[in-house]
Amino acid sequence: MKEIGDGEASIQALAPNAVYVEKGTRPHEIRPVNASFLAFEVSGRMVFTPLVRHPGTKPNPFMQRAAEDARSKVGEVFAELWLEMLS
Repeated sequence: MKEIGDGEASIQALAPNAVYVEKGTRPHEIRPVNASFLAFEVSGRMVFTPLVRHPGTKPNPFMQRAAEDARSKVGEVFAELWLEMLS
């Protein structure tokens, strides 16, 4: 989500899992919560298992990149707003 207001702007990731994408995860176990087994498809075959050992994920600092991109455009946006105020 991007908001721009009176001299302020914000960029927010509203998805609950955004922090795990941004920072990555350590290896962890996944267990079923409301069932006895996890069920998923692998290479066209259904797999049923009570436990998965997830290897973790690498960080993807998309919020950091978005902030850096926005910071690089501040001068351009300020100039446009200044010209709008003068006309």
